[in-house]
Amino acid sequence: MDTLILQALESVRCPFLTAIFCLFTFLGDELLLTAVIAVVYYAINKKRGETLMMAALSSAGINGAIKDAVRRPRPFQKGVVKAVKVENLLASTTSIEGSYSFPSGHSMNAGGFYGAFASSLRKKAVYAVCAVILLLVMTSRLYLGVHYPSDVLCGALLGVGVGIFWAWMNEKHTATAPYIYLAVGALLCVSLFGAESEDSFKAVGSIIGSAVGLIIERRYIQFEMPKKWWKAALRVALGVAIILGLKAGLKVVFPNESLFHMLRYFLVMGAATGVVPFLFKPLKI
Repeated sequence: MDTLILQALESVRCPFLTAIFCLFTFLGDELLLTAVIAVVYYAINKKRGETLMMAALSSAGINGAIKDAVRRPRPFQKGVVKAVKVENLLASTTSIEGSYSFPSGHSMNAGGFYGAFASSLRKKAVYAVCAVILLLVMTSRLYLGVHYPSDVLCGALLGVGVGIFWAWMNEKHTATAPYIYLAVGALLCVSLFGAESEDSFKAVGSIIGSAVGLIIERRYIQFEMPKKWWKAALRVALGVAIILGLKAGLKVVFPNESLFHMLRYFLVMGAATGVVPFLFKPLKI
């Protein structure tokens, strides 16, 4: 069944559909989800931003652990179909040739993010829109030939489960949620022994760093949402500038090794959640 579905989608490929499905795959891309989380956390709703962050990063970390354990080749690596060769701002299939297929990272990240978003708002229209977006992300990965149907289905289900868990945890057990989140990161460290993907180290570093930052923010900073739109915009701009600058600077300083990738993302996410909010009060934004 996996093969038949992929080959059916391969038979209808054309430049127009490829452009459309690249857009759909971007809806589950790390860059977009990170940008949305930054805007929500800094400027719209801090608690919801925390939930989305926990869900998205936990999904990425668990996804990396499962991929390294299962090590399923991608369908184009097995000759089932040919991958659509794309390399643009919306999608890339050339950068994943050495990575594994099960479960789908885009589907799991999208499931975690949109599952948490819908669960935190609890509105029928939001549930429907998030479900449609998730289905589009899943289908796009099949169209591009980079995943099997079972990859995207399992990834989406796991991601949604993670998203629902964090929406419930941060709502019902708000005080302990960051510590549980930190424990998840610590447990995932075990999966790094024998891990091949740099993404696994980056994800675990991001989880632990953001967890430490959230704990610091809650205990010592406790920033509130701005009442003026221009202050909200300045917050987001400041946060993005610091995150990108620190990320680029540490990349130059640190060696290109997995443990240093983990340390770099630990510092970046720690700064994003524990340092950037500290600057809001003295800067009066």
